[in-house]
Amino acid sequence: MEYSLTTYSDGHGHYYAAVYLSWKEVQAILGRPHRGEPEDDAQIVAWLQGQGAPAWVQGAEGWIDESGWGLIGPRLVGWEAIRWYQQQGGHLGKYADPTEGARDNLTVPEALEVAREDPSLIFYRPEGC
Repeated sequence: MEYSLTTYSDGHGHYYAAVYLSWKEVQAILGRPHRGEPEDDAQIVAWLQGQGAPAWVQGAEGWIDESGWGLIGPRLVGWEAIRWYQQQGGHLGKYADPTEGARDNLTVPEALEVAREDPSLIFYRPEGC
């Protein structure tokens, strides 16, 4: 069994790195259904760390839905956005700045050029969004 890396959206166009497990996977980790207790979450986080999950899983904010359990990582902007794009695919964009408007579908070399001057201008958007 493996965890899956995904993205989490705040509903305002900002995307975050995320880890997500189905309820079936959560039950396999815990040996029983999740009870909503902090100890359950701590056990899942410990399991994730043992599987080589990113360091940010420790202390990350979480969410649940009808399908499973997740943790929200760093916002995908700047250098983090470029790294995520290189590993996961998707799209890179650039926010408008005082001299140039916003741009979408940047290539990695274009994103790197912008990031060298101001990494906060680079953002990530998943495929299909």
